[in-house]
Amino acid sequence: MVLATISTFGVMANAADATGAPAPEAPASDDELPGPWGLGAHVVTGAVAEGINQGIGRYPDAGLAGAGLTLRTMLDRHFALQAEGDLLGGLDLAAYPRIEALGLASLLLYLNPGDRLCVFLEGSLGFDVSRISEASLGTQAPTFTYYNMVGGGGVGIELRLVKALSLTAEARGLLRGRMSGLADDDTVMRDGSGHEATTGAMIATMFGGRYAF
Repeated sequence: MVLATISTFGVMANAADATGAPAPEAPASDDELPGPWGLGAHVVTGAVAEGINQGIGRYPDAGLAGAGLTLRTMLDRHFALQAEGDLLGGLDLAAYPRIEALGLASLLLYLNPGDRLCVFLEGSLGFDVSRISEASLGTQAPTFTYYNMVGGGGVGIELRLVKALSLTAEARGLLRGRMSGLADDDTVMRDGSGHEATTGAMIATMFGGRYAF
């Protein structure tokens, strides 16, 4: 009698397993994830403002565009370190032509590393060199060079197409502080009253791809 009862419960349990909802998909194993190293390339668009002078007016055609490279190494399933270099050119919000060379070191946090579409957060510190021309003075306008420390963060997504290849998109904001002094004839970072702009900000969006190995 006892054996018959146990057998009946076993049959019922098997029937429930056969007709129940499928078990959730297991996270990707380490063997299924991309390699620990990743080499990426992207295009960049954005805008930059430099403290007091950029508040005087808003140039409607302002904008920067360029490209960059990244080298990433995974620390574990969730964290990665990344080195990045970008080169951009265009007009800032005060209509000054400029070139920006940017180097960043970033810590990435992957929120769902086992998924094909992964969301990540980024915190960055780095260094920036700006070359800005006083375009309002004509073709022979002087050009000034500035050195800045930058820091900020962003959010992005990574879509894994195959194990080693993925597409990336990211939005980032950076604050910057000028480290270098100003030339006596500098009117780009100095207003008519002699006040100097020592801080600024940059926003940017990046679209690209990454190869993992």
